[in-house]
Amino acid sequence: MELIYQFIWIVPFLSFLASILIGLGLLFFPKSTKSFHRVWAIASISLLSIAMSISFDIFWQQITGNSIYRYLWS
Repeated sequence: MELIYQFIWIVPFLSFLASILIGLGLLFFPKSTKSFHRVWAIASISLLSIAMSISFDIFWQQITGNSIYRYLWS
């Protein structure tokens, strides 16, 4: 359980990286083809999906484990 908490910093980093990819793609390639926009979209959605999966795993561990959540709400 502590291993996942060591890598919690990845969640905001992946979200930030996805927004940077979208911004840089629109900034440097404003008139590119639709297929290139699809590549940026797939990369962004993939990064955000990974961040969401890590967040859900941490959420689930906090609900089912011995954490502050159980102490406060039970």
